[in-house]
Order: sequence, then structure tokens, then C-alpha cells
Amino acid sequence: FTAYTLEWGETKLGLATITVGLLPRTHIGTVPVLDALGVPNAHFKVNPLRIGRYDLAVTGSHYAMSQDEFNAYHSSAGITQSVQLARPWSIHVGANYAVIGSDGIPLPSSLPDAIQSDKISDAEIEAAKAKLGMDDLSFRAEAITVSVATDVRFNRRDSLILQAKAMTWANIETGFTPPPVLGLDQAMELADSGKAPIAETYVASAAWQFSWKQVDLRVGAGVSNVPGAWLLQSTDLSYRFGGKTRRTESRMAKTWKKNKADTKR
Repeated sequence: FTAYTLEWGETKLGLATITVGLLPRTHIGTVPVLDALGVPNAHFKVNPLRIGRYDLAVTGSHYAMSQDEFNAYHSSAGITQSVQLARPWSIHVGANYAVIGSDGIPLPSSLPDAIQSDKISDAEIEAAKAKLGMDDLSFRAEAITVSVATDVRFNRRDSLILQAKAMTWANIETGFTPPPVLGLDQAMELADSGKAPIAETYVASAAWQFSWKQVDLRVGAGVSNVPGAWLLQSTDLSYRFGGKTRRTESRMAKTWKKNKADTKR
């Protein structure tokens, strides 16, 4: 949720993602579970601007899936700004533009259950294809999501994190009811409902983060229109290693222990 990136050479192994500091102020990552389910994906963050206590980052991601005559994708790009208002207090504001779409209709029996919103039969899909024909089986949705977060650090280990985000605008272009894959059907339902995107997509949470030498743990609670969506904001466990800072700290600790042992002798 911040504009900050991993250090060059630093790696973060999280519950959901693996992220690597590829270059200075640049990191890339992936969600291994989705890769294993046949949805190759990647995300990145670049922090090109840092002026005093202000940082700006550019972010992006891409998820794709292909099965026979069906292709689906989810691509996004955004910016995040972080400002350190006081030494222990920062605020972070971001905006993200996403495009989600598909061509064709997949057979549910050939897709992992984890990426299907609802389970429908192959017979229902074949009937839909026969009714629609193959001329107009494309789906495209656009959305803008705005997020805001703040964190207060009490010491090197403990900090309080408050986050909120919601979709503020959406546009749907389709000639048919999309399949329940990668959230396509949910996006269509949102457009048909006539309800405000914010009321349908809000997520807010409060969490406490513990940051030890190499392990970060975040636990908290929240509210969201989609049940359980707040868990993605308020829960995290990761292990970090590598990077200039950690290597320097490791060398300093080893030197201190060696000097202490020499003093005792």
C-alpha cells in the first residue's frame, strides 16, 4: 500500500506473493498459487521520484489465462504516493486503473474450481454457445480504484496500519453474460445492479504489524461488501532476506559478536 520498494537484491517470501528487488527502487513479483492453477501473472513497482519525505511509485500487473478457444486477462496500472508527515507517521494515497476481459466461453470442467465464481455445467455452456453463436463472445470491463492508508510506527517492531479502498468508476462492454471466471460475471452484475461502485466494492481494515529482523507479521480486522475481502488487507506473513541494509546489519552483528568474544578472552 506504500510507494516504497524492496532494496536491490532483496527478496520477500509472503503468504500469497514472491517479490524480488530487481533493480534499485524497482521490484517485481508473482502469485505462485495462480501460476500453478494456469493463470500466469506478474506485478511490478517502480519508485522513480523521492523528494525529501515524499515518494511516488508507478505500479502495474497482468494476469492471463488461455484454454482452447477461451482467453481471459486482467491488466492494471496505477500510481501511489507516500508522505512522511512526521517521523513515526506516514500517509499513502493511490489510484489504479484496471481492464478485465475475455474472448470466448470456457468449459468449466477444464478449469480449476479456485478461479470459478460459481460452478456451472459444460452442458449449460454449450447451450449458451449454440444460442449466441461465435460472433460476439467478447467481454471488456474498465474500473478505477482509489485507496488510502496510514501507518503509525511506535518503535522498530510495532506499527498500526489503517487501510481503505473502493472502486469509484466502472464501465462494461459486452455482447453476452460473461462466464464466472476471474471475476468477469461479478463485474457484469455490478454494472447491471445500478448501485454505486463504492457501496459494492469498499474494503477497510485496521491491523497491527510486527516487524522483526527478517519476519513481518500483520494481523487485524475489517469490513467489506464482499465477505472476507478485508482479510487480504489485514493479514500477512512474510520472510525477507538479501539487500544492502540486511547484509550490512548482518556484518555488523557478526563483527560485534566477534569483538565481544575477543574481549572476554
